[in-house]
Amino acid sequence: ALRASEERFRIAAENAGDVIFEWDLSTGRLAFPGRTVQEVFPLIDPVSDINQWLRRIHPDDVGQARDAGRRHIVEHKPLRQEYRAIQRDGSILDIGVKAAVTENAIDGYKSIGVISDITPRKAAQRSNAVLAAIVESADAAILSRDLSGKILTWNAGA
Repeated sequence: ALRASEERFRIAAENAGDVIFEWDLSTGRLAFPGRTVQEVFPLIDPVSDINQWLRRIHPDDVGQARDAGRRHIVEHKPLRQEYRAIQRDGSILDIGVKAAVTENAIDGYKSIGVISDITPRKAAQRSNAVLAAIVESADAAILSRDLSGKILTWNAGA
């Protein structure tokens, strides 16, 4: 049963669109049981431990990522983080990380999680924020209506 379960996990990890990781909390080593960071994010340099991973994070975000990681380790609470990673060509990749701490007698404490590319979602949020700022600051009246003609929203110029 254990071998079949491990095989199902391996197949799922290899076919996931995200990166699945295993972080050994006593050594800091990172392992990727399915697709590696480089396979999913080809412009992120290879990593084998948490310190190498932290060096890939945008300088403005690394403090919050480090603090969240410490809380995750100490309190064993689920990790839910979004931050920017710097790719080899200098471009920015928005990523989301979700993880949970597990323990067993053989391996000790580990964090098992997923790294996802959230760049399209973050780009849409930034675009929506720009459009909202334009509408809000416009002198002209701008409003939105539903299909029946009922006014739903309006700006200060309305």
